[in-house]
Amino acid sequence: MPSKENRHAHEVESEFTNLPILARERLWGAFDFTSVMTGLGIATWAFIVGASTALYVGAEAGIASTVIGNLVSCGLVVLAACIPTAKYGVEQATLFRSVFGVNGARVVFLIAVTLVWLGWNCVLGLMFSRSAVNIVNAIFFTGIGRNSLVVTLLGIVGFLIAWFVVVKGPVSIKWFNRIVAPGLAVVTILLLVFVLAQRPWSEIAAAPALEPFGDRTVNYTLGIELGLATGFGWWGVIGNLSRLASNQRVAFYGSMVGLFLFAVPAYVAGLLSALALGDADPTAWMVPVAGPVLGVIALLFVAFANVTSVTSTVYTTCLALRLTGGRLFHRMAWVTVTGLFLLAPAIAAFFPAFVFNSIANLLAWSAIAFAPLVGIHLVDFYVLRRRVLNVRACYDESPGSGYSFWKGWNPAATVGLGVGALVYILLLNPSSFAHADVFQFVSASIPALLVGGAVHFILTKLIVQPAGKGDYGALERPGS
Repeated sequence: MPSKENRHAHEVESEFTNLPILARERLWGAFDFTSVMTGLGIATWAFIVGASTALYVGAEAGIASTVIGNLVSCGLVVLAACIPTAKYGVEQATLFRSVFGVNGARVVFLIAVTLVWLGWNCVLGLMFSRSAVNIVNAIFFTGIGRNSLVVTLLGIVGFLIAWFVVVKGPVSIKWFNRIVAPGLAVVTILLLVFVLAQRPWSEIAAAPALEPFGDRTVNYTLGIELGLATGFGWWGVIGNLSRLASNQRVAFYGSMVGLFLFAVPAYVAGLLSALALGDADPTAWMVPVAGPVLGVIALLFVAFANVTSVTSTVYTTCLALRLTGGRLFHRMAWVTVTGLFLLAPAIAAFFPAFVFNSIANLLAWSAIAFAPLVGIHLVDFYVLRRRVLNVRACYDESPGSGYSFWKGWNPAATVGLGVGALVYILLLNPSSFAHADVFQFVSASIPALLVGGAVHFILTKLIVQPAGKGDYGALERPGS
């Protein structure tokens, strides 16, 4: 029997590496895990996505499209990313070797996940600094601009705070979210109340979309697409948080409560505020809407919500980076890996206007990869493997490993990802939002998800399984 000291050493090591976390080592019960997911979900990006939806649809259509898009995508992404990692306690990039192979999973996480979350951390740092600037302006009656050097410097301060928290690990993240998340949920509801108190519902409901396309159906589908892209974007980050949840039930319901139930009011607040006040920057309207006292309090919570989101995303992405980034990152100290990851967003803080104007495109570009990845992941785990994985094979990088496939690549998943991404691009241009005629009826993310999953299933049945690759016949057994 291992000593208490050895058990503690394994628990600490597994929190910062890709080692499995055993059931008795899980740090987060229902309240803590839900708090972490709430802190992640109700960052400024929730208000911004809501405001972006106001570009295409009005209040009633915007609320409906937000609920539909996020409910569908969050439900699917939680099933794909959270349940497997919560079941086995294994880091997501390691577990994903069962789908793409050792090298395929490495490339997916190194390129798609790391780049997307570098982009989102740039956004979070910017919104932290803009919140702080608006607090200073409200208290001291200054006129610091939203793209000034002060914004840049405060963004760097925000990243330093997040770095300090994430270096301490999941325990610090837990306590940080215990404080911020409940207050943020209350602030979000209050902001909704203040918006509706300042402008009657009839006036907000009659407000036109800010920059709509000419076709009403296209605009409504774009609103749904933004919700879908937001939900699917969680795929790369929530898996590594779910391995710290006490069980699968906590992982599923905590994620749905934090990322959907508590986050949707923030989306709606951003939507209604943009329609009522005409400003897509949520940090700009909180003081005018809520008044100087409550507005400053709201900005404080929103500012630190961005920090909580940075800590969660940096923790989970850097775990994957340690696995996928080669020997250099694997041997690098945790404080160094996280510091290097935050360096790029810190540099981006010098270009605040560019970062803010790129948010809608970042959403669309991320969906190109994440929508088909979610489809492939769901088909592989639930249909082809029937929720059974060989954990030992996930850690075996030898050519004869069950998940080595062909030289570390699974062609079925790789082709499925490529075809799914192509379908998305053919339906919706992520840069200009130019779209095919059929887009208005099917969106872009859902076809990409369905096609990616279908191609993976067909090629697995035709090529992978007949070749005896992928350990698809594995049975549940001790250590599996």
